[in-house]
Amino acid sequence: MEEKFWKPPRSRASAPVVDPVDPEALDGAVEAREPLPVFVVLDYDNGETHEVMGFAYGWTRAHVLVKVPWPMDYYEGRKDVWVEVSRVRRRTIDRRW
Repeated sequence: MEEKFWKPPRSRASAPVVDPVDPEALDGAVEAREPLPVFVVLDYDNGETHEVMGFAYGWTRAHVLVKVPWPMDYYEGRKDVWVEVSRVRRRTIDRRW
């Protein structure tokens, strides 16, 4: 098979690794009235751990639904993932911007 002379670029960024959450653990989740700014600690497939900025959209006693940066094929997108509460902390946005 002939190899193409051009291939679409792949994101060079490592992808976060997020453990799946049992849907039963999400029963009774509370939805935020508006997104809350947070910092989220994520583990990546290259073994590194980073704290990234995101927004919280819902929570239970044990998990928080956050929208975080996520590498895509051509750009860095955003993805909704459930993470443990211990990996999330609130942040403030300077309204003077």
